[in-house]
Amino acid sequence: MAYPTDTFTDADMEVFFPEIWAARINDFFRARLQLGAFFTDMSEDFAGGGDVLNIPNFTEMSANTKNNATAVTLNSPTETDVNLSIDTWNEVSFMIEDFQGAKLKKSYNIKEKYAKNAAYTAAASYEDAIIALIDDFSNTVGTSTAVIADSNIRAAINYLETANVELEDCAFFFHPSVVNTQLLNIDRYVDFDFTTSRPIDGGGLATNTTVGAMSTVGLKPRGNLYGIPVYSSTRMAYVSGSDGRYGCLAHKDAIVHAAITPNPNSGMRVRVQESYKQEYLGTLVTADIMFGVIENRDTAGVTILTD
Repeated sequence: MAYPTDTFTDADMEVFFPEIWAARINDFFRARLQLGAFFTDMSEDFAGGGDVLNIPNFTEMSANTKNNATAVTLNSPTETDVNLSIDTWNEVSFMIEDFQGAKLKKSYNIKEKYAKNAAYTAAASYEDAIIALIDDFSNTVGTSTAVIADSNIRAAINYLETANVELEDCAFFFHPSVVNTQLLNIDRYVDFDFTTSRPIDGGGLATNTTVGAMSTVGLKPRGNLYGIPVYSSTRMAYVSGSDGRYGCLAHKDAIVHAAITPNPNSGMRVRVQESYKQEYLGTLVTADIMFGVIENRDTAGVTILTD
C-alpha cells in the first residue's frame, strides 16, 4: 500500500503549535572588574563627608657633612600634595511602564535582573575611569604597532626598581589578547626549558566580591612575570581607535580612587533605587555611583604599549 501524500504539513497546522519561552534568560557576560580592587582605595577617608582629599607627599632629604664647631645644614624641602576629588557622578536608569510590566513573564524577574545589570554598568564606569589613567604614567615601554617582548617587561621592571618602588606591591595588567597571543608566545615564560612553574598560564576562576548591589569578579592572577602577578581585563583600552592596547606595570599606590554614597552606612559603592512614577504609570529604576580617581605616584607606574 502506497504511503498517503495528503498528510498534514507544518504549514497546515502551524496555528496549533504553541511557542514556548525558556525558564531561563541568557544574561550578558561581564568583564572582570579588577583594577579598582588592586589600586589604593581611599573611600573610607570620605566617610565623614567631603569632596577633595589632600594627600601630602614627602620628599627625601639630603645628608650633609658635619664639621667640628660648625652648625648643621638644615633641610627644608617644599612639599606638595595630591588632590583626589569626587568629581564624577554616573547613573544607569530604565523605566518599565505598567502596560508592558503587566504582560511580562513573572518568573523572569525582569526588573531585578535589569537592576543588577544597571549596577554592574555603573560599577564598570568606575573601573574604566581608573583604566583611563594608565596612559598618564611618564615612563612608557613598547609600541602600539609591535607585540610585547621580554625586553619590554624587563625595561618596565627596571623603571620601577630604579625608582625604589617595592615590587612586592606591584602587578602587571594586560588585555587577555595580549596575554593569550603575545605573552604565551614568549618561550621563557611557558617553556619547561626555562621554568618548571609556568609563570604565565590560563589562570582560573576568580573569587566573587560585592560591588554595590551586584556581584562582580575579584582579583585572580593569570600567573606571574619575574615574580610579579599578571592580571587580565577585557576593559583595557585601545591606544587609538581599534589599534594597540594599553597595559601597565604599577604599584598599588600609583593610582588612588574613592567612591562615596549618600548613605555611608550601607557599605555600597553603587546605589540602586526604584520609584513608581504615577505621571508615567511606570517604575523607574536607577543605579548610580559617585567617585573620583587620580594618578598618585607617577614614578610608581609604567605604561606598556602593545599591538
